[in-house]
Amino acid sequence: MKYCQNCGSEIEDKALFCAKCGFKIVDVETVATRFCSNCGSKIAAVANYCTNCGIKLIGNGTLDGAEAAHNEVYNESVRPDPVTSFKLFLKDTFKASKRLGRADYWWARLTMYLCSLTLALLWLSCISRIAVYSNSSVPSSAGIFFIILLIVTAIFVVWALIANITAYIRRLHDIGLSGAWVLLLLLGIGDVVLLIMTLIPSKQINNRYI
Repeated sequence: MKYCQNCGSEIEDKALFCAKCGFKIVDVETVATRFCSNCGSKIAAVANYCTNCGIKLIGNGTLDGAEAAHNEVYNESVRPDPVTSFKLFLKDTFKASKRLGRADYWWARLTMYLCSLTLALLWLSCISRIAVYSNSSVPSSAGIFFIILLIVTAIFVVWALIANITAYIRRLHDIGLSGAWVLLLLLGIGDVVLLIMTLIPSKQINNRYI
């Protein structure tokens, strides 16, 4: 993954144009170049952003003075929403080395809560149906529904546990912190501390997780 030289959005490594601003990606081997003062990568002289670390630059390749005091918002999804962010959440279930922007994180968590609520309502319906037949034999359809729901719930719980932990790690990377902070979950106040951390905006300046 690299960054657009014009707007700083993430783009595919082999992309010829930026999907967000439409800028044609310049080949640094065919134009005048300079070096990014943040990561040292060779970049096009006309670039506004470093293609390697995404830092905004000024004419001489150094960080913009205003930018140095302001970290731009990072999100892998161009337009974060419940669907696209949750798809990203699913795709990166077993990935902990990346970053996860605040908007993508919270849209995905909202969708997770809705999925959990739906599952809870299904369980309520299942238990209610079984209770109706408490004094008689339970129909086979209700028993099959119970078994299927039990399997789906078990799979969902295991997946959600893994996905939430890796999402915590990627969100911590986005604010420049080590994923080892998730070990706070082993403590009584871990959830509260990590909740506060997930609310912190993206950190682009001097963030080693790019």
